[in-house]
Amino acid sequence: MYDKEKLQHMNCIIKMEADETLTSEACATWFAGELTKAVAGETHEILTPDKVEKYEHTQKMLHYTIIFQVFVFMQIFNLINSRKIEKDELNVFKNFLNNIWFVIIFILTICIQMVLVELGGTAVKTYPLNMQQNIVCLVIGATELIWGLVLKFLPIGWFQCIDLKAEIAEEGEDGEVE
Repeated sequence: MYDKEKLQHMNCIIKMEADETLTSEACATWFAGELTKAVAGETHEILTPDKVEKYEHTQKMLHYTIIFQVFVFMQIFNLINSRKIEKDELNVFKNFLNNIWFVIIFILTICIQMVLVELGGTAVKTYPLNMQQNIVCLVIGATELIWGLVLKFLPIGWFQCIDLKAEIAEEGEDGEVE
């Protein structure tokens, strides 16, 4: 008697023999993914290689895509914060346009991120976001600018975990550290 995983694997091999375009690597990858899901106890519709193109995105994938998009936008806006790190430098946009390469890389990174999410699909496991969702992600990411300003008003002592004035211990005559 065959168990469920063996039957699924045999089914994949039969489909592979019938369809020359289905490679053994694709079949093995599919089977490994199905086996992992079965071990994790996930209940799901069995996704055979012939159904991959018909695969519909889930709400969970949309949520993960939004989290991914917001995280990357927060990192991008943190680039602006990192330009001015002194306590008295509150305007992070001062001389912003003086470094044209910074502006080009900043805009290019945002564009590449949006294209990656829009066209990444199953390769990066993202769900294409509409314009409203992209704008919401962009606005949430831009709150990093406000957070950077708030952090400049907090005492720096709150963030210093290591005493920078620590002295190196010297050995005594008996070889013990004093």
